[in-house]
Amino acid sequence: MLKRREGFQHSERRGQDVVEFALILPVLVLLLLGIIEFGMLFYHYNTVALAARDGARAGVVPSAGDAQVYGAAFKAGIGLQLKSENITVRWTRDTVQVTVWYDHHFLTAPIIEAIGGNPVIRIQTTATMRRE
Repeated sequence: MLKRREGFQHSERRGQDVVEFALILPVLVLLLLGIIEFGMLFYHYNTVALAARDGARAGVVPSAGDAQVYGAAFKAGIGLQLKSENITVRWTRDTVQVTVWYDHHFLTAPIIEAIGGNPVIRIQTTATMRRE
């Protein structure tokens, strides 16, 4: 009779483990999704910043024009599939300023919209360099 009682307590613990796992699982999933979202946002920001810097770097050469700046920015931001409207080039007498923007769409957009948030963040960076 003592052995039967120990087996009964063991099955109660198994049920308790399932309930605890069910309670903690949503928290773990949200944490994992947050880590993934932050990593993708960080990657997109770095790519946009690199595209602006490379575009400005291509524009510092005296013979450079818009085509070289756009080409360098497109090449650096190839993972984002940038378009010409995502890049703005401003020339002054001694500087070139390149602004690149990209709309980052979150993977968890339905969850963000459900709580009333905006699932799109505009990432924008500007690089200014002195012309030679």
